[in-house]
Amino acid sequence: DFSMVDPDNRRPVDFERLRTLLDDDRSWSERLAGWQDGGVKQAVIRHVLRYRGLRASLFREGAYEPLTLAGSHARSGLAYIRRHQAETAVVLVSRLAAPLLRHESGLPRVSPELWKDTATLLPPGSPSEWVDVVTGRRVSARDKDAMRALDTLTEVAVAILAPEYPGRAPDAAQ
Repeated sequence: DFSMVDPDNRRPVDFERLRTLLDDDRSWSERLAGWQDGGVKQAVIRHVLRYRGLRASLFREGAYEPLTLAGSHARSGLAYIRRHQAETAVVLVSRLAAPLLRHESGLPRVSPELWKDTATLLPPGSPSEWVDVVTGRRVSARDKDAMRALDTLTEVAVAILAPEYPGRAPDAAQ
């Protein structure tokens, strides 16, 4: 779906198909294989909104601090941290990544190994263990000061990392 807006209000919305995608239990690799159906976007939105609902004060009142990316492809990513009281979340997204895409794969994501040494630099005192609330993957920071993009952007082009995920953590299939 290459619509410029979501949903594209120039044509009827297929609400039944969108509802079906909400219950989609395919793995991330299965979703990516058929990424044109909108399932990847729908799953990312579902997990982000679930986490935002569980941590409303973090997103409503939390401080926003840009983070520095370092390494070969630092320009192809963007990261920031949200903090409020004891709550923390790191958001990492790819951007300007077209030169890194493997066009033969047909997938709309950078293969993890192509990120090479690119890493998000974390503030002092940051946790060393994180959970990606989008994919459910556990991620470790190197020496507590940086998270490698090849460890965080493994499935999709966005990661929202939390020291812990309250409630039911998403499994890797969702």
